[in-house]
Amino acid sequence: MVDHTRISISKYLSTQNGPTQNGSTPRLLTITLAAALALPGCMVDDSTDNTHARTSGSTEESSTDSAAYTRTLSAVVNNLALPTYAQLDDQAAQSTQSIQAYCESMDTAHESEHRAQAQQAWRTLNSTWQKSLAISFGPASANANTLRNRIYSWPDAVNHCTTDQYVIFHAEDPTETASVNALPKQAKGLDSLEYLLFSDTLQHRCSVQIEATQHW
Repeated sequence: MVDHTRISISKYLSTQNGPTQNGSTPRLLTITLAAALALPGCMVDDSTDNTHARTSGSTEESSTDSAAYTRTLSAVVNNLALPTYAQLDDQAAQSTQSIQAYCESMDTAHESEHRAQAQQAWRTLNSTWQKSLAISFGPASANANTLRNRIYSWPDAVNHCTTDQYVIFHAEDPTETASVNALPKQAKGLDSLEYLLFSDTLQHRCSVQIEATQHW
């Protein structure tokens, strides 16, 4: 019963959007992107000491730099950011369907099959999310990365105990979902979804002082 409940809440967690973050590729892409965006600002020629010539040409150079920056940013948004976020949206929907199928297959001959499918859907979604970190600007990084942290709170530690407590709350009232939004970032999103899908133990992760899990 508890196993079914733990997995069933993951469909709510997945809408909030692993293995430990593999930062090498996103870091490389971020550095490359930063260099590309900074490049137009480095185009002013300082090889001459002719102050008058530099001053008279400053307006034209500024206009050229601004146009180059705009073209670069537009290319990043249209060719990288928007397609990546569209892919994330599609994969999140597919992951939700896979998790729902897994929940419905509990205690049947198809449980293992559907669990494997849900796990693979998570891996696919998480892989695309890692790629999106290279383009985390604008709304994605607004308000101290609030939206990003709701989806994936790495490098903050995942709070498995808080997730387990919500399992209890959901078991007591399966129709209650509003409190997911009130959960701390470490207890929802891809982080917690990984815990629910991949953990092979049914034991909770709370200390003995936590009242909610006393009768787990």
